[in-house]
Amino acid sequence: MVKIFVTIALLALSSNLHAEAGGPDYWQVTGIDAGDELNMRRGPSVQFGISHKLAHDTAKLLNLGCYPDFSIGEWEQLSAKERKLSSDMRWCRVMFKGQTGWIFARYLQED
Repeated sequence: MVKIFVTIALLALSSNLHAEAGGPDYWQVTGIDAGDELNMRRGPSVQFGISHKLAHDTAKLLNLGCYPDFSIGEWEQLSAKERKLSSDMRWCRVMFKGQTGWIFARYLQED
């Protein structure tokens, strides 16, 4: 499992940092209890250090793109197992108050 995360992280850092963002213009934090904070990381994995902590109700996170990212055609060609795996491993790069970092997509919803 660690190898998968490292592979995704390296691919994301080498090819996706300058990708155009698909999806919404802005995200907001979701799924975090009041009073808790969400870690924004330096890369797309828990293996990367924390660059910033976000409040449970943070909004207006600028969407800089997510990884992995598939076109509709590519997504339709994936098996159910591949779709689940890619969703479970999806990270989004965001900017908030001049800070950029990565957030696990499960904790983001369109703002």
